[in-house]
Amino acid sequence: MFHFQLFLALLLLLLASSALSCAPSCPSRVMPRTCPTCPVGSCTPKEHWSLVECAAKSCPAGKRMAFVTADNMSGSSGEWIYFLLDGSPTLPRYNIVKVACDPEQYMSTAQMIEHWDYPMEKHDVTTEDGYILSLLRIPHGRVDRALSSNLSSCHRPPILLIHGMHQDASAYVLNPPESSPGMILADAGFDVFLLNVRGTFDSQRHTKLRSNDGEFWKFTMDDMARYDAPAAIDKALSLNGASALYLIGHSRGTFVSNMMLAERPEYNKKVKALFELAPAGTGHGVRGLYGTVVSFVLRIMPLLNMYKTFLGSHELGFHYPWLIGDAVRLFCGPFQMLCSLTLSLSIGPPASSFNWSRAPVYYAHVGISISSWDLLELAQNALKNTVHHFDVSPSENMKRYGQFTAPAYNYSLIDTDVYLLWSRNDVLSPPEGIEKWYRDHTRTGVLKAAIEIPEYNHMDFVMATDLKERMMAKIIGIITSKEDSSSCSSKYGLPSLHFSHSLTGQNGERVCKMKRRLPVFRTLLFSTAIQNVDELRFTYSSYRFDSLMLWKSHAVEKVMLWKKSKRKAQI
Repeated sequence: MFHFQLFLALLLLLLASSALSCAPSCPSRVMPRTCPTCPVGSCTPKEHWSLVECAAKSCPAGKRMAFVTADNMSGSSGEWIYFLLDGSPTLPRYNIVKVACDPEQYMSTAQMIEHWDYPMEKHDVTTEDGYILSLLRIPHGRVDRALSSNLSSCHRPPILLIHGMHQDASAYVLNPPESSPGMILADAGFDVFLLNVRGTFDSQRHTKLRSNDGEFWKFTMDDMARYDAPAAIDKALSLNGASALYLIGHSRGTFVSNMMLAERPEYNKKVKALFELAPAGTGHGVRGLYGTVVSFVLRIMPLLNMYKTFLGSHELGFHYPWLIGDAVRLFCGPFQMLCSLTLSLSIGPPASSFNWSRAPVYYAHVGISISSWDLLELAQNALKNTVHHFDVSPSENMKRYGQFTAPAYNYSLIDTDVYLLWSRNDVLSPPEGIEKWYRDHTRTGVLKAAIEIPEYNHMDFVMATDLKERMMAKIIGIITSKEDSSSCSSKYGLPSLHFSHSLTGQNGERVCKMKRRLPVFRTLLFSTAIQNVDELRFTYSSYRFDSLMLWKSHAVEKVMLWKKSKRKAQI
């Protein structure tokens, strides 16, 4: 339930000026690596990094150091050690080329996955009622390219991710790899499937209808639960060869997942466990600015019912969401406090791990089209504090359901393990009622755990830079305990094979001003737990160091000793 509408209305006032200011520097929506001679992630040939060797006095233990890209890495000698120091000294010849805008702001979900060097497959899924959905697959992680000989020795458990409202599958890959759930799962040994439900940009196709036909938009969450999710599950299982998969839903995706298991109980056998991120419950009792809006909507429900009857269903969305990213980039730079306040009122205060430098990318992938009936069904559920089918009209209800009122979903038919991951900071998911409501409406033993993730707001569950350690480790740990030793997830566990890190906006500005110094990264780079690291990636928005290599594990100790004996540079 991604409710940025009020915030977006304010930002849209800036679109005209943002388009003018962005025109000379920002690229159009491009495929990654359009320039074959540029580093991965480059927009143009000019936007790449200088290669330098460290000065003799700055080299650890007499070793040579250089910053390299994936393109010039091949053929490098194992005698070289490539790394980024925590508190690096000044490197006089090093220079960061400033990029005006993040290329991922203009990429599709598939392009974002490929941008980070992950394998990606596109599959079409046709539902029983004729909608053609886009299902993206990340068959294995990036690190598996170095472990190709092991790929056939274990089975990769399939896992399907369903996004929330006004989002698409990009919600699970909005950050660099170590803080994007989709890529974390791929690296952890899973066969990852990302569903774009009907109405999203990549799923606006039908066997008979066009997306500009009013009939195309006559759908609700009921249809996503009855048709979209089951079709995606069947396709994923067919491609993977397994008999059951794991399911993750965020916000409205939890609605759809629960509705499916209740509406089509035969799919309980095809879902090993359901993980609900920021569970929506019934939508009743939401707080903050959105809670005020919901209260107003509920008061005018009779008018909305007239609107539904006379105007039918239609598309609600913004066709050029990347313009929103442009506006955010211009507005939230000088007015970050105001942006933070607006965000706090809308979905809850952002956690300290929220990366404002990525805000243009986040907002460029919101405002995704939905059906007006979809939104109305949420309001109906919130009004009745229950989860029921869409209430069209008494006569239409009789045709659809065989009764004059819309029936409630029978959650007692859910027969798969359910795990709730919630936060008191999430104003769209009232903590005092979510767990109780699930226990009251499901069979005893179905709800296995309600796990609190402190400080997270509604969107931190898919955007926080620390979600790998705080949330995904819990999910992967639960799944690993359910898998046998033949599973890749049991074999690999939670990966530590690469790290990505995003700096705060403040440090980023300092880096821009002091181009002769390197940013300070505070990570577990030199911990003994990662002595077998093969690949390290560091990112600050568009500032990308691609494929920093640590060749020899014994060199870690030398680097640690060297780091401790040197005075840290201040940025």
